[in-house]
Amino acid sequence: MPSWLSGTSLPRPLGWVTAAYSAAIIVRPKVLAAPCGFVDSRGEVQREGATVIAAVGARDVASGLAMALVPAGKPKPPRPPSSPNVPPRSVGSRWCSST
Repeated sequence: MPSWLSGTSLPRPLGWVTAAYSAAIIVRPKVLAAPCGFVDSRGEVQREGATVIAAVGARDVASGLAMALVPAGKPKPPRPPSSPNVPPRSVGSRWCSST
């Protein structure tokens, strides 16, 4: 597996791209509205549509920045292998019967 698909370095660039595209649709809603067919016969975005697109853009800017700027975490330690002779135990769920 390439290093950029390892799960640690891919989310940061995707976060920056998401934030940048989302900022672009806030400034120019037509960037998103035109390919989706949300424009009138003159090629303009209606006011209500522009408001919704701006709201979605603001939400996506926040999530993109969160992806790009979150501090790196520590990898979880590997789980020890379970013994084939020991049945799994209940972890306190009332839906599982404990033995």
